[in-house]
Amino acid sequence: MDGETIKIELLDKVRLARAEWDALIAQVPKERLSEPGVEGEGHEWSVKDIVAHVAIYEDWMAQQLNAGGPNIPHEVDTMSQDQRNAWIFEYNRRLDAGAALAYAAQSHRKLITAIEALSPADLTSTEKWEWARGKPVYQLVPYETYLHYDDHAPGIRRWLGLEA
Repeated sequence: MDGETIKIELLDKVRLARAEWDALIAQVPKERLSEPGVEGEGHEWSVKDIVAHVAIYEDWMAQQLNAGGPNIPHEVDTMSQDQRNAWIFEYNRRLDAGAALAYAAQSHRKLITAIEALSPADLTSTEKWEWARGKPVYQLVPYETYLHYDDHAPGIRRWLGLEA
């Protein structure tokens, strides 16, 4: 498959999955967005926390793509996945639901814009992106978008009583 087709398909998948994610989040009554009990180690995460969690990963991916290749060091780089997620939870805990939703929309727009700006060659390069460790970024973007939504959507659906 050529790079242009890969780019079109990636953007289509990301946009479709985001529409489904947004539709799921829209089912949560506004007064319940900050209610804990959805997921997390002790089920302390609320839907607002999950939305902010996903948003920060989208934002980081957009920053990496916008940087044009070099790694952007961050304090979470040396953390395990669990430590990083705990850091994100604490970092975003101060956000109210409205701010978390706005941040999520902004982060997603930034990521879409960053992907759209990439040439097909950059999207499929195994050498341009130091932080990608030899993988083309089109294979990594799903982990911060539609595969990430898939990780958290079942917990939200269960919490809403939409799934057993």
